[in-house]
Amino acid sequence: MKTASPRQKWFLVVEETQKLVHLAFPLILAQLAHMSMGFVDTAMTGNYNALDLAAVAIGERSMVVVILFGFGVITAVQILVSQLHGGREGPSQIGLCTVQGIWVGQIYGILGWIVVRNMLPLMTFLEMEPEVFNLAQDYMEAFSWGLPATFLFTSFRVFYEGMAISSLTFYFTFLGLLVNIFGNYVLIFGHFGAPEMGAVGAGWTSTLANWSMAVGIILYTWIKKRYAPYHIFSQLTHFSWQTIKSILHIGIPIGLSFFIEVSMFTIFSLMMARFGVIVLAANQIALNYAAFVFMIPLGVSMAATIRIGMVLGNKSVQQARLIGVLSILLGGLLMLISGIVIFLFPDQIARIYSNDAAVVEVTIEFLILAAIFQFSDGIQVTAAGVLRGWKDTRFVMLMALTSFWGVGLSLGYIIGFKLGYGGHGLWYSMIVGLSVMAICLCTRFYFLARRGNG
Repeated sequence: MKTASPRQKWFLVVEETQKLVHLAFPLILAQLAHMSMGFVDTAMTGNYNALDLAAVAIGERSMVVVILFGFGVITAVQILVSQLHGGREGPSQIGLCTVQGIWVGQIYGILGWIVVRNMLPLMTFLEMEPEVFNLAQDYMEAFSWGLPATFLFTSFRVFYEGMAISSLTFYFTFLGLLVNIFGNYVLIFGHFGAPEMGAVGAGWTSTLANWSMAVGIILYTWIKKRYAPYHIFSQLTHFSWQTIKSILHIGIPIGLSFFIEVSMFTIFSLMMARFGVIVLAANQIALNYAAFVFMIPLGVSMAATIRIGMVLGNKSVQQARLIGVLSILLGGLLMLISGIVIFLFPDQIARIYSNDAAVVEVTIEFLILAAIFQFSDGIQVTAAGVLRGWKDTRFVMLMALTSFWGVGLSLGYIIGFKLGYGGHGLWYSMIVGLSVMAICLCTRFYFLARRGNG
């Protein structure tokens, strides 16, 4: 790259951008399809009644920290597979790494089942209305039966994504979305002779959707002969403690980063319960939409991690730098566009979720605040994906701790409660926390790229 002409450099930029977009696009679609399940749950329960929407809000925000921590840990398999694939290691070694990820995922899935079914009773300090509390508990118990399937599906998806096969993730996630839409229609509202279950029906439907995705991708891997050389199923009883240690060494900081970030939003959502059902429901809608569009830069971030892992596996450090720059610019641009869309159409977005006038009014106010942090959110998530491709996962975790807990939660408590700004104060602190995270990660990437570590 140092001796390349300006024309050659331009062609290299175009080529890398095409590769990044080609890999990221199915991942974005898959993330949007997965997030659509939460959108469907929120929209359908929102049109059922505000009480069930509030219960789903509490349940989802409580469980998401458990789910994303496990997802973060298993993401280490994606990084390891991408580097093995980029270094042209044998398929059997890639398969063995995947099997270790399956075991880690299933052990965590069982632990997650236990935690989810027992976490809400510990939150008595929230002073929730009894009806919301009981309904949220029932929703979470129904949802918990799908957690082993969630991590089983994740273990297989990171295997494929690590080899830059990202389209399969979208296909099977879309299958889960179809199951979720139909199941919610039947079980929430009680169609086709099924019982009218409301929020609890949404929980059981999520379980069915997760199992359909897991069974689907397993059968596909079993049937397709091209994946036989990886010996995934024949190596299921083989343990590699060294590989498991590598997964945990890389994955636990990633999981903690996800946990710290999402826990900020979760704690804020739980705090919203103190301001009443209307504010809680409006906050859930605004966060759900923000999380929905967040899947776009997250897909770019995942693609950046995979691409950088592959080129570093081939010892192409300069190429990894270029991919990092392009990823961060693309993530920021996409979310800048998202922010503009929210500013222009907050009323229309709010009414997709709810027909309650009071809920819509507060939702619009929260959506405007969500629009402000779109750019910094896109920058921070893609920068995190770039650093993870370098296996620099501990720094990302430490910055998440500083930005989201040290800055975000502290400011939220001060502005929201001490200064009396309520729910709006919590949103102000989210904006600051995400901006601090973006600045820290971009600075880290700048110095890491200059140092040239691979």
